[in-house]
Amino acid sequence: DDSFEVTLGDEDDGDPNDVELKDEERQADFDLATPEAMTMVRDLVNRKTTKDGLIDKHFNRRAFNETEGLPEWFVDDESLHSKTSLPVSKEAVRMMREKLKALDARPIKKVAEAMARKKMRAAKNIAKIHKKAESVIANDEMTEAEKARSINRMVNRATKAKPKEKVTLVVARNGNRGVQGRPKGVKGRYRMVDPRMKADLRAVKAREKRKKKGDHGKTTLSDALLATNGIISSKLAGKIRYLDSREDEQQRGITMESSGISLYHKQTENDTEYLINLIDSPGHVDFSSEVASAARLSDGALVLVDVLEGVCTQTVSVLHQAWVENVRPVLFLNKLDRMIVEWRMTPSEAYTHMQQLIEQVNAVLAGFWEGDRLAEDSRMLDEAKERWRETHGDAPMSEWYLEEKDDSHIYFSPEQGNVLFG
Repeated sequence: DDSFEVTLGDEDDGDPNDVELKDEERQADFDLATPEAMTMVRDLVNRKTTKDGLIDKHFNRRAFNETEGLPEWFVDDESLHSKTSLPVSKEAVRMMREKLKALDARPIKKVAEAMARKKMRAAKNIAKIHKKAESVIANDEMTEAEKARSINRMVNRATKAKPKEKVTLVVARNGNRGVQGRPKGVKGRYRMVDPRMKADLRAVKAREKRKKKGDHGKTTLSDALLATNGIISSKLAGKIRYLDSREDEQQRGITMESSGISLYHKQTENDTEYLINLIDSPGHVDFSSEVASAARLSDGALVLVDVLEGVCTQTVSVLHQAWVENVRPVLFLNKLDRMIVEWRMTPSEAYTHMQQLIEQVNAVLAGFWEGDRLAEDSRMLDEAKERWRETHGDAPMSEWYLEEKDDSHIYFSPEQGNVLFG
């Protein structure tokens, strides 16, 4: 039949069944923006799974959501937060890490332009200083010391940054209400505001102060751990608050709902690989139920304590929850730089302060230990009395001693490796 043409294949085509995905080539050809998408594409191309297998694997209660008759606010909230966690392979995480490194190394165009303008202004200032310095040097009426002082003044004047002028807020009330022009007794820059706006600004400052006081840095630490896996850029760690996925969490700057993510870790000593499931739980006392749920799901816990704020009420609550659920905690002393920047501590003072802080946390654990020990001893004493009545009747009970138990394993100590610093 003349309608068909038989052609020979290229010698470089190889076996069509031998298909192997090359990460770099696929990354260049397709914009696989997430590790989940890379993992699924790798599994499909390398024939580790099939299309039907992927469909069956991801068939769950979220696969077919019937939204008919539901209110819009409920549908919007479900679309934002009700999502499945897709599997992520180590290769996909590595590819995303390389991609983010390339983005970090590439400067933003506006940043590059601003740096160029700054260099241009600095070069102009240096040229002016050179020109003035030459005229000063050529002046025979000045001594060498006067020339040096004059040149130093010119350099200091050119390099000194101009301070920002303070803006005075003038409340539009009483005599200032409806005033055209500058109010009486006000110098420099000013801005007319209503009384409510000034109160709002005062409330914003107080809210930021309270937020700073109650934040021990749990979500910031989570961002830093995510950056080590290449999930987010290291420059955004502490700013993006990746695990605060809700809009109100981002607006208020606090964690209100526990969020989980899987991280890959390779131990350098023996090349052992681990998959760590990290749960970022809220620190506010109003969301203690989220902490309880996270403790029941966890094998260990990181308890963060601000070195300046010390042991707070919620710290005791979290330690008690870990104690009840038999979760082994690790103490993390955070924000060590505040001891130097804010309190101006010497190294010996900082060491003494951290030692006392660890003792305060250990005192909380000692209270839990004593409470459980007293309850256990009371139960054992009742059992001993019951056995004595069965064998001796109403005869007086002989002496009974409590068994000594070692409690050194429950306390935090850097020597035991259960104290971290950040």
